[in-house]
Amino acid sequence: MPLLDWVNRKPLAATLIALTMLGFAASLLKLELFGTTHSSDWDTYMLTARYMAGDQVDTSGISIPQRYLKPLFPGYLALAHTVTDYETAALAQAIVFYLALIVALFFLAYEFFEERFTATLFVFLTAFSYPVLKYGIDLYTETGAWFSYVLSLYLTLVFLKRPSKKIFFANAAAITIGFLWKEYVIVAAIVFGLALLLHPGLSIKEKVRSVVLYALIFLIVQIPWQLHVMNTFHFSYVDWYRIGGASGFSYQFTFKNIVKSTAALLGILWLFVPLGFMRIRALEQVKRLFAYLSSPVPLIGYAWGFISSRLLYVIAPPFALIALEGMRGWSWRTQVAITVLALVLNCIWLALSYRIAL
Repeated sequence: MPLLDWVNRKPLAATLIALTMLGFAASLLKLELFGTTHSSDWDTYMLTARYMAGDQVDTSGISIPQRYLKPLFPGYLALAHTVTDYETAALAQAIVFYLALIVALFFLAYEFFEERFTATLFVFLTAFSYPVLKYGIDLYTETGAWFSYVLSLYLTLVFLKRPSKKIFFANAAAITIGFLWKEYVIVAAIVFGLALLLHPGLSIKEKVRSVVLYALIFLIVQIPWQLHVMNTFHFSYVDWYRIGGASGFSYQFTFKNIVKSTAALLGILWLFVPLGFMRIRALEQVKRLFAYLSSPVPLIGYAWGFISSRLLYVIAPPFALIALEGMRGWSWRTQVAITVLALVLNCIWLALSYRIAL
């Protein structure tokens, strides 16, 4: 059969096609069963899009300035509104970036584990997790930011294994552009910067030169835009954090919220993280370095102020890699059974979340 012959010759391509098709089906099913959720975030993004499209809107307060700091998503909405409504445009980008996120997650895991089976399990456990299905397929900007973040982690791992100018500039571009979409990408920016400084194959001169060039690429784009925002609205990231993020500590930063939202990231997979940390000590140097760099840095997500599995999702991919490393060597039936159980629990949590505030 021609199709089976193609699958046998192109197993990675066949796996990616199957995963993206499942992702598309999952996104449609989620929207069909639960629809979308109205949020204040959506209101402010739409208001900013209207402002960028030239509508007369109230620019007082922080609603527009805080979103204008990251102009790509509201800018996209403003452009897309010429052919469709804002809600449809938002859902379209959410699904497109969700499918792109699936591909990025697969390549990250395949580069780390160097085999297709575990990479596929990784996608099921991260792309079909509660926070992704709950907030990714909705009127948010998360999937675009998560895609940029995971893409950068993948490029960082590739650079650690096979450093090249092409990968360096690709990663610098992914981080620079991604930061204009949403601030999550700063986590990947820190991981890549540390990878440049600690790379075992680079000389001190090469490390310094790479870090300086990386910083210049990032700042030559970010500084002019931030100055424009400051000049237009007298607003900066300092104001954004002081007025917005830091205020969350007063009422959201509770033990209950932290435990609940952290548990939602990986579910039962958290049980295997300690074993994974024990086993990564036996990995080759660059993989071990990547694991040690990519796992602690995302924990700065707790400093956002507000607590939600949506905001903390940056923790999930690196810790899922570590958890799956802990499971490697077990029978494939055991690993599949754990994955299926995790997916079932994710779906239950998702269904309950529309009845109980999670």
